[in-house]
Amino acid sequence: MAGGRAVLSGRLPGLLDRRLALHLPDPLDLTLAGVPPELAARSRPPGRAIDLRTGREVQLAAPGPGPGAIADAVERIAVERRDIATGPTPAADGRTCLPWRITALPERVDVDDLPPARDRLWVGVGGDDAAPLALALGAGRRRILVTGTNRSGRSSALATIGEQLLGQGRHVAVVSPRRSPLSRWATTRECLQLSQHDATDLIAVRRDDPDVCLLVDDAELVDGSPVEAPLVEAARLVDGTDGVVVVASELARANGAFRGLVPEVSRDGVGILLGATSPGDGDVLGARLDPGTIRRAGRGHLVIDGRATPVQVAQVDPERCRPTDSSPIIGPALPLS
Repeated sequence: MAGGRAVLSGRLPGLLDRRLALHLPDPLDLTLAGVPPELAARSRPPGRAIDLRTGREVQLAAPGPGPGAIADAVERIAVERRDIATGPTPAADGRTCLPWRITALPERVDVDDLPPARDRLWVGVGGDDAAPLALALGAGRRRILVTGTNRSGRSSALATIGEQLLGQGRHVAVVSPRRSPLSRWATTRECLQLSQHDATDLIAVRRDDPDVCLLVDDAELVDGSPVEAPLVEAARLVDGTDGVVVVASELARANGAFRGLVPEVSRDGVGILLGATSPGDGDVLGARLDPGTIRRAGRGHLVIDGRATPVQVAQVDPERCRPTDSSPIIGPALPLS
């Protein structure tokens, strides 16, 4: 972990076994960290640090140019030191354990790059190793909230989830109060599309197929509309079916909602938070966030049982969302061929 004066004081230093302090503009910062004043006032060349545990000076090595040179050098040194001490340590599957590495999340992920959709919904890549992340459907995992700021990728995330559901041969219906990437995707994939005024049609769809999967965009436009009550009922009863209810809502309104569709869907604490700017933005799903500094569509957190994992949500190929000249077909979604 690297940082400025914040890693020299407060609670964080107690969690670190060893700390190395490089040159700081103000010697007082080093003194507050425990360095003797006479040592803190000395000038040091680049790369010269003070081991705060022993008080000794340490010269840090430069591994060479290249974006992966530092990680490769650390990995090589760690493997050599471990081999000298105990020999290579095999993992449970017989592979040699390598040092822990944190991988940066990609700028874009295509849904086709994710594993095949079977019994779970792959939403993107995330975590420290930028590995595929999924939602496993089941009891208490059939209500999913997708919330974020404007232009954070909420509708695109719904389209990604819808594509995964179609890959499982599910019947998908879309409630979209206005045109969006989700409505364009639904038109291309020939899914049933409803507006916030089509309560009778929604009730009929659920009566014919209780396992229908519902994707609801712009939930703030659904509040108080005719379709709100049937959607709330569907969310309450979804655990007794093989369906799923996925709702997208604007982040600030989702955190301020106390009744209606969003509180009903968010009560399981499962969802995707996009574009969060403060730790409290995760309150709607019962999670405390560590907001990142990168702002791009699809970047956020996957929340399951109050645990938030950084994620870059996958996107459906834009060619699949390009509207055709024909009007949408009202009927069950067709399975992937």
